[in-house]
Amino acid sequence: MSSRRSPIALAALFVVPFVIAAIGAFLIRTNQLEATSPTEPIATPVETTAPAETTAPLTVESTAPVETTTSTEAPIQTTTTTTEPVSVAPDAPISTDGAVLRSIDTSDRRLFDAGVGCASLARDASTVRACDITTTNSVEVAWVSMNEGVDILAHRLDEGPDVWTVVLRSSASASKPPIVADVTGDGENDIVVGWRSEGALATDVVEVVDQSPVVSLHLSLVDGRVTVGDGRLDAWSRIDRGGYAHWGYTGGAERWEAVSELDNDPPSGEL
Repeated sequence: MSSRRSPIALAALFVVPFVIAAIGAFLIRTNQLEATSPTEPIATPVETTAPAETTAPLTVESTAPVETTTSTEAPIQTTTTTTEPVSVAPDAPISTDGAVLRSIDTSDRRLFDAGVGCASLARDASTVRACDITTTNSVEVAWVSMNEGVDILAHRLDEGPDVWTVVLRSSASASKPPIVADVTGDGENDIVVGWRSEGALATDVVEVVDQSPVVSLHLSLVDGRVTVGDGRLDAWSRIDRGGYAHWGYTGGAERWEAVSELDNDPPSGEL
C-alpha cells in the first residue's frame, strides 16, 4: 500500500506545474506592459521638436526687409541724378531787365476808327501784321504788331471816347502775333509777345497795373520755346551741356514761381 500514490498526489503533480506556468506567464506579460508604457511619452517630445524646424523659415523671411531697404535707396540716387543738370542751368529768368517793350511818353495818342478797327491804331505809314483789343482790369488794351515793331495802347475814357494812348513800344517786329491769355492766373488777360533773333527768343509778358500796361516779366531764351495757358507759362532754353532748361511759371497770390528741370524734347512753342 505504501508504494502506490494517492489520487490527490497525482493531481498535484499535474496542477502545480500548470499553476507555476500560469503565474510565470502573468509576470512576463506584466513586465512587457510596464516596459512598453514609457515608450509612448517618449514619442511626444520628438513631436514637440517640430516648432524648432519652423523657426528656420521665419529667420529667412526676416531678412527680406533688409533687401527691400537697399532697393528703396535707388530712387533717391535717381532723383539726385536728374537734378544735377539744374545746378548748371542758367538762373530762372524772372526779371523785367532787358524788356523789349519800353515805356514811352504819353503824348503819342491815336484815334480809333470803328470802320477800320484795331488797325487804325497803328503807326503812320506802317504795315499792320496783326492787332487785337482786349479788356483787363477794367481797362481796354490794344496791341498792334507792325513791320516796324509792336505798340501796346490803353483806352482811357477821360482822354476822349476814341482816344488811345501808346504806353509800351518796341522797334523790333514780333516773330508771331502776340497771345492774349491769363498766364498769371489772376482772372485777367495778359499779353505775351515774342521776338526771335539769331537763335534767341525774347519774351515780354504785359499786365495792367494801376490802370496802365506794364511789362511784368521778361525772358531771354537760347533757341527758346514758350507755351501759354490759363494760369501758366512754360519756357525752355537750351543749355551748354545739352538739352533744355525748362521753367514753369504760375501767377496768383504767389506771383511768378519757377521750377527748372532738364528737358531733352521740348515742344516747338507758340511764339
